[in-house]
Amino acid sequence: MLPLVLNKGLKVKNIFLICFISIFFVACSKVNVVLLPDEKNKVGKIEIQSKNKTLIVDKAYQQTEAIDGKSEILTKKEVIEKFKESITSLPNKPISYLLYFQWDSPEIVPKSNNTLKKIIKEAKKSTTLYVDIIGHTDRAGDEIYNKKLSLKRANHVLKILEKNGIEKEKISMEYYGE
Repeated sequence: MLPLVLNKGLKVKNIFLICFISIFFVACSKVNVVLLPDEKNKVGKIEIQSKNKTLIVDKAYQQTEAIDGKSEILTKKEVIEKFKESITSLPNKPISYLLYFQWDSPEIVPKSNNTLKKIIKEAKKSTTLYVDIIGHTDRAGDEIYNKKLSLKRANHVLKILEKNGIEKEKISMEYYGE
């Protein structure tokens, strides 16, 4: 089994969605913070401390300015209009795929060919997309053997992606054995 994670935009190791946007303006040391909900419409909590005041932002689409301590809750539409540039620059969530291999081999099983085609298609679609290849094996062999096999499998996938036009600079590879 070999999971692949496609990251659009910035290369993201941590797959947890960042649930807020902080926008810092240099002039007047003013800090604007807007709390955005995650895909399940949940939010966290941000505490902003200034000289003699603590501001708490804990509601979806709540905006606060640390310079004067005012806080307001905006509509989703208002947030999108006001912070469109920042929101559109956020990386998309990673897409993960699993590829399966022949027993004791770096060769991909036929049922994974369609998945591999999807990966290639997705990777070609975006100029800002990165591919993380993460090689694993089952528990059948010993640790050293499994590590070598997972490396062979990851390298095999890397070569297939390169052969299909995915730039090597956009691909990272890890392998763990079992």
